[in-house]
Amino acid sequence: MQVLGREVGHIRSEEQHREGRARALQPLAQIAFALVHDRAILAQPVGEGLPPGAGRAQFRSQAGGTNDRQRAFGQAAVERGGACGPERRDQPGLGPAGLGIAGKEDDARMAHREALRASGGPAHRALATLGGGLLAFAAAVLFAAERRRPLRAQTQAEPRRVVRNLALGAMSMAVIRLIETPLVTPLAERARARRRGLVQYLPGREWLGDAAAFLLMDYTIYLWHVATHRVPFLWRFHLVHHVDLDLDSTTALRFHAADMAISAPYRAAQVALIGVSPRALMVWQNWFFLSVLFHHSNLRLPLRWERMLARVLTTPRMHGIHHSTVRQETDSNWSSGLALWDHLHGTFRLDVPQRAIAIGVPAYRDPRETRLGPALRLPFVRQRDAWAPQPTEPPVPLARSPAETREEDAPPP
Repeated sequence: MQVLGREVGHIRSEEQHREGRARALQPLAQIAFALVHDRAILAQPVGEGLPPGAGRAQFRSQAGGTNDRQRAFGQAAVERGGACGPERRDQPGLGPAGLGIAGKEDDARMAHREALRASGGPAHRALATLGGGLLAFAAAVLFAAERRRPLRAQTQAEPRRVVRNLALGAMSMAVIRLIETPLVTPLAERARARRRGLVQYLPGREWLGDAAAFLLMDYTIYLWHVATHRVPFLWRFHLVHHVDLDLDSTTALRFHAADMAISAPYRAAQVALIGVSPRALMVWQNWFFLSVLFHHSNLRLPLRWERMLARVLTTPRMHGIHHSTVRQETDSNWSSGLALWDHLHGTFRLDVPQRAIAIGVPAYRDPRETRLGPALRLPFVRQRDAWAPQPTEPPVPLARSPAETREEDAPPP
């Protein structure tokens, strides 16, 4: 019996030893299985055959063949949700990272690193910071220049008007920071990593897709601007921008915070449907902000220069006409960046003397209604017909004769 007991104990010990070795070798077996399963990726040159989010340049710049291919394999695994394929995502021992040693937390960290890589990482952030500094400098230069060379005479007291416009602008920028940016940035990263959106189907180099995305973003902003005037609900909020009785670079910031919140889903749809990459989005955002500051400014440019610029860009004279109390003039020059869209749609005008323009809307000519409190309440209270002048307020032009529709510096007909 003692001998039999020793034999049974020996057998059990052997079984436990074999089970221990099997457990120790299980991760290696899973890695081997994953390598066999994805042998097509490893058999190709570095960077070839990878998901769209893994650019070839990322791997060509790194030394060593085997390590590169392992990185490429890991990159592809993250994109598919597991190196052993999505169908094995939930098998015991095979975490979402697909190597048997990583779970959902590792997958999330790897996906986050890939998102940072897709958005350009530290270089992208440094470029964004530099762009912000340049925009602030450009805004200060425009603010000073338009006071040295004004295009239209100011009618409202300074600096109170400037302060309330800046206050409205600060609230709008806060909404953009809190709502729009967290909404559109991941969409741009996903568009680039997963090749989703219209421009991602274009053949050729990345910069061609970025250029197409830039043009489509600018054009769809033209359409949105038209909608903010034509759709009554949107006009309630956009009206806060148009009731300003003077027009300068601070008017570019005078938007109701709710207006920015309402536009955020539209901006998200633009980025997702167009397939805007993080780089193209950053370039367009900086361009758009600079353009809005420029064409809202009260800067007088030589008419010859402005006529040349207006063939391509939205200019101060163009936008001055758009802010006129004459509705036929307001319903023109909808472009906010490139003026091409007004030329294409027949909504371009540069034929009204700036000295003949009254800025604002006919129904809101009382300066008290442009103050901060009334401006914040305006979208939420009963509104008057914006184009019906009030009998108690000074008259403003509501129409213009053909003889008046000639730019001030133009030669006589």
